[in-house]
Amino acid sequence: MVLPREKEKGIISVLALAIIWSLIEEVLNFIFSLTPFGIIEKIITLILWVWILKAWFKVGWLQAAAISLVAWIIMIFVKGLLGILHIAI
Repeated sequence: MVLPREKEKGIISVLALAIIWSLIEEVLNFIFSLTPFGIIEKIITLILWVWILKAWFKVGWLQAAAISLVAWIIMIFVKGLLGILHIAI
């Protein structure tokens, strides 16, 4: 939706990105649990996430931010759908 066709990655690459980001986020959560930074933690994490997307997909900052926004919207939709399915079961 956001990337030009030549910059798109395969499913294996996207899954690798998800695994790598999960590991990075766990390390950040541990580091930030030792410090009282508050909102600065969220800003640092967001900037790092957009920077990783920028490097991974070889796009500019604005496109990486758009990818991040689309990923966030999809995540909210999936969580909502899973929540509805959980309630229905």
